[in-house]
Amino acid sequence: MTLQDDIKNNAEGYGVTPGGGNSDFFAFEKGENKIRILNRPANVLATHFFGKGQAAYVCVGLDNNCPYHEGEKAPKDDYGNVKKPSLKLVSYVIDRKDGKVKLAELPLSIGYAIQDLMNSEDYSFDEFPAPYDITVTYDPDNKDPKAIYRSLPSPKLIPLTEEESASFNEAMSKMSPEAYIEKRKEKAMPSVEATDDNLQALREQHQAEQKQEGEINPSDIPF
Repeated sequence: MTLQDDIKNNAEGYGVTPGGGNSDFFAFEKGENKIRILNRPANVLATHFFGKGQAAYVCVGLDNNCPYHEGEKAPKDDYGNVKKPSLKLVSYVIDRKDGKVKLAELPLSIGYAIQDLMNSEDYSFDEFPAPYDITVTYDPDNKDPKAIYRSLPSPKLIPLTEEESASFNEAMSKMSPEAYIEKRKEKAMPSVEATDDNLQALREQHQAEQKQEGEINPSDIPF
């Protein structure tokens, strides 16, 4: 069974057809993205990147002896230094584009922006779901890494509807952010446990499966 088949079978259990435009997994689009943050964005997913065109791997953690933190298997920068994994925050959001509850991988900058809002005088809040929406402007072409994601809070305090709350609770019962991260780590374990002899073959197979998926982005799907 290919990775594409595996994704399709698992996604259909959530009433989703991958590539069909009915995704329950949020991905930022270029420009303005209006969302409501539903979970406290503190669940961290780490990913090791080996360079453009090469397969990335979810970090299984130091407790699981991830080999991509040091040594020959670790990704290196142009100067031969070990690159640290990239971090994202996993949370459910409401995508105001279609009103659906979706699982999202948020950049750290959005998490920090939320913390600033929670500490501010005008937009402070203590509990999640957040009491207002935020508009995130995504500019992937910006040369300043700190300006790729810019967050602006809405001044309107609008409670979730009963339907939105029910959809959020249903999503949480099927897959919590913590379970999502563990699922991603479980999928990464075969490459972590690989020997030096077959590690490259595993990477090439993983890359081939990613290309075979076409429009499907495995980083947006928790399987």
